[in-house]
This record gives sequence, C-alpha cells and structure tokens, in this order.
Amino acid sequence: MTLSIDEMAGYYGLDIMDLSDLKPNPELLSLFPAPVLSRENILPVSLDSQVCRIATSDPTKLESINLLERYSPR
Repeated sequence: MTLSIDEMAGYYGLDIMDLSDLKPNPELLSLFPAPVLSRENILPVSLDSQVCRIATSDPTKLESINLLERYSPR
C-alpha cells in the first residue's frame, strides 16, 4: 500500500512544507556537510534554541535524520 504525501504526513505527525519560495540560509547550511545534505536529501530550514527544522524527501529514513543530528549545533 502506498500512502499519499498528506496521508504520510498525518501518519507521522509532520507538516507539509511548500519549498518553492524558500531561500536557503547559507549560514544554516554551513553548519552541515554539503555532501551529507545532498546524499540524504535533507534541507535545514530553520534553527532556534531547541530545534533544527528540516525538509526531507523521506521522513521514514531515520538513519538520515540521526546522521544529521551528529552535526547539529543543538
């Protein structure tokens, strides 16, 4: 069974983000190795005192998210 994007987001309790107008933050991107972001299809979107919010093409790929946590300043 294949889930739609809306169904997957609801199942995992995630937000769907429209990235078409997003201008990546170079300072935020510099915190993570570019090859890791590219290989894992992860884009850091925002960072506050507690949370680094990311966009990813596959939220079920927890090893990618765990890998990114190793580089996160928070």
